[in-house]
Amino acid sequence: MNTLIVGRVIAGVGGCGIYAGGLNYVAILTTNHERPLYLAGIYSMWGVGLAVNFGGTVFAWDSGSEIALLVLTGVFLVAFIGCTAYHPGVPKARKLLPVGFMTTVDLVIIPLQGAIVAGAMFTAIYYTPLLFQFTKADGPLEGGVRILPLICSLVVFALLNAFLMPKTGYYMPWYVAGNAAMVVGSALMVTLESHTSTSKIYGYTILIGIGIGCFQSAGVAVVSAIVPASEVSNAVSIMTIAQVSGILAALSITGAVFQNLVVGKVGSVLPGYSQDDIVHLTTGTSSSLFRGLDAGLKEAVIAQVTESIRHVFIYVLAVSSLGLVLSFFLSRKRLYLKSGEIAK
Repeated sequence: MNTLIVGRVIAGVGGCGIYAGGLNYVAILTTNHERPLYLAGIYSMWGVGLAVNFGGTVFAWDSGSEIALLVLTGVFLVAFIGCTAYHPGVPKARKLLPVGFMTTVDLVIIPLQGAIVAGAMFTAIYYTPLLFQFTKADGPLEGGVRILPLICSLVVFALLNAFLMPKTGYYMPWYVAGNAAMVVGSALMVTLESHTSTSKIYGYTILIGIGIGCFQSAGVAVVSAIVPASEVSNAVSIMTIAQVSGILAALSITGAVFQNLVVGKVGSVLPGYSQDDIVHLTTGTSSSLFRGLDAGLKEAVIAQVTESIRHVFIYVLAVSSLGLVLSFFLSRKRLYLKSGEIAK
């Protein structure tokens, strides 16, 4: 296990370098009109704080260990923000997080939108297969195939955004429409029951995919177009940090919500089972523990797991609602001009 953890850390460092480097190359080597299409290609391939995760599962919320983790998380976050703002002993030009270029409302909101959409995407991709594994008795492979409607709609609308946004010149409507679609799709996912039909779930996830695709790849293209040329690499870095932070926050929060709810709810149905057994059982209906239950208990467990997954999508609903409100504060000016120049 220790070897696996170290290996994943090394892979993560390398992956972040490749991802951030790729975005910088695209931002530098493409024109303003070409950039959205290349970025859409990168994000289409995506489709194909962790202290929170321990709360209620590994450690009780009021235990000394959990309190210490939460306190240290807060302390380190404040220290990081302080170092970023005041950069003691480091020249302004070389500080860790270059946020000096974020002088307009758009340059503050767009990274936040990047965090929202990245977190929503990974939440939907992670929990949709799990939902099908329980409600439709899918195996892990079949469950993975079930996200194809979400992925296909995401890719199609990401490419539409890449083609149409430079032609129309406006980016604000894409954020409004995208967040609105995510709000509707996630609100419908919150109504899920264990007997909800496959076609309805597909429809709900397609709406979420459409919303994600509308502006998932737009952020880097827009910020790299509206900042001075000397700040493009910094703008891309901020967008990368925002997206990764959004993913981390989303999976940490939704993971804590799901684990705490499912352990409690399934535990009430199976009072004789240990917490470890219950956690193992929630990996899917293909687990040996689940297969050993009688029909009545299986149905009860499926209902409780479905309700727990339903609560996970409340997070997507909340952040996409915030994103919808923020999108109305974005500039309504036309960014891309027919001549290829950028409107200032």
